[in-house]
Formats: sequence, C-alpha cells, structure tokens
Amino acid sequence: MLSVEDELIEFLNFHKLSFKPQFLTSSTYSYLLYHIVWSVKNREDLIPKSIQGDLHKKIQDELETIRCTLHAIGNVEDHIHLLVQATTTISTADLVQKLKTTTAKFINTQTPNHHAFSWQKGYAVFSVGKPALKAVLAYVNNQEAHHECRRSAT
Repeated sequence: MLSVEDELIEFLNFHKLSFKPQFLTSSTYSYLLYHIVWSVKNREDLIPKSIQGDLHKKIQDELETIRCTLHAIGNVEDHIHLLVQATTTISTADLVQKLKTTTAKFINTQTPNHHAFSWQKGYAVFSVGKPALKAVLAYVNNQEAHHECRRSAT
C-alpha cells in the first residue's frame, strides 16, 4: 500500500508535472502557475541590459527561499514578466511584494548613477492553465523580441 506522499509523487510523475520533492508534504500539494508582470515607476527605461542576468538570478534565488519555482523570466528596460509556480504558503500579494522589494534594492545597488529606483505600485497576475502554458512560456521568454516588433511597428 502506497503512502499518500508516494501516491502523490506517482500522480505528478504520470502527468509530467514538475515539482521539487523537498517541498512535498503528506498534507498538501498545489500546482499554481502565475504569469506576473510589473513595471518600473513611470515606465522609465531603468533596467539596463548589463544587469539583467544578475537580476534574473536574484529573482530565482528569492523564489527558491519562499519555496516557489521560476519557469520563465523575461524583461525589457521598463518592466518584467515571470512565470512562477507558487505554493499555498505565501499569498500572491506577499509574493509579488517580496520580489519587488528584493529587486528594487538589487537594482539600486547595481545602478548607483540613477535616481532611486522603484517599481510602480501595481502589478498584474494571471493564472495559467496547462492549455496556455506553452504560449505563456514563449511570450515571457521572448519579451525583447516582442517589444522590438512593437517599436518597429510605430
């Protein structure tokens, strides 16, 4: 007879759902995918390409500390997109606030010549289901190309 945890792992593997075994408990499992977007205050171009790789690493590290998984990240100079698998241990608002605080501090240390960097107050969160996953992954991963096409059209 399988334990609840073993049965859950079997189910997740059968449906090819990604998970981190260390985050499973015998009492709960959730598969919440969010497409999260937020912008620089006044939509200014204040995220230089030179720090984007380190910024992405900082976001990934922060997500791991709060037991969330980063599936995709993309940004241009004035906003950022994430595809995140969240847990039920943190509210969406707290998740976004934690990421915005961490990244604003990081950007301020990396770009000291700018005036104090800050994000806009708002953000957008969209839940993502399996049918839309491939399209959302492509969209998030290809932000630079997407926005280049938009600039060329204007």
